[in-house]
Amino acid sequence: MFENLKKKYQEIFGKEPEILVRAPGRVNLIGEHTDHEGGYVFPIAVGRYVYCLGSKREDGKLKIYSFNYDQFVEVDLKKIAYSHQFPWANYIFGVVKNLKEEGIEISGVEMLVGGDVPIGGGLSSSAALEISVATFLQKLSKTTLNPLEVVKLAQKAENEFVGVSCGIM
Repeated sequence: MFENLKKKYQEIFGKEPEILVRAPGRVNLIGEHTDHEGGYVFPIAVGRYVYCLGSKREDGKLKIYSFNYDQFVEVDLKKIAYSHQFPWANYIFGVVKNLKEEGIEISGVEMLVGGDVPIGGGLSSSAALEISVATFLQKLSKTTLNPLEVVKLAQKAENEFVGVSCGIM
């Protein structure tokens, strides 16, 4: 999968990516939708991943290509807003917004996201996307947040920006 993503990145952006990260999907062995309701959880990572690869820009633009949706979106980092046209991008926009609010400097980004975690298949593809993007942006900006802080930023992105109720399993 990685080689296909890297090849597509080179095709879209015309160069090698500077950074590559991945985050696994996961399954809760005792059922879904228990964590955000205060119930018990028993999660395990699965051998499927969401990848985020890309490079830094200096022009204040966020350029994203989704391998899974075969769509490209470009926004000004100062004007991030909910997108009805590209719902998948809202997970990324929420993470970017939250990291900026935490003081992480993001001067511009080009990224490709994609993976083999089934979308909507109960394997937390959205959480894997959010964590891979948050990790990628930390590496790009040479900052490190506490892992629990990153998880809470991802949850906030999904709850408040995307509008989906989720926990932090």
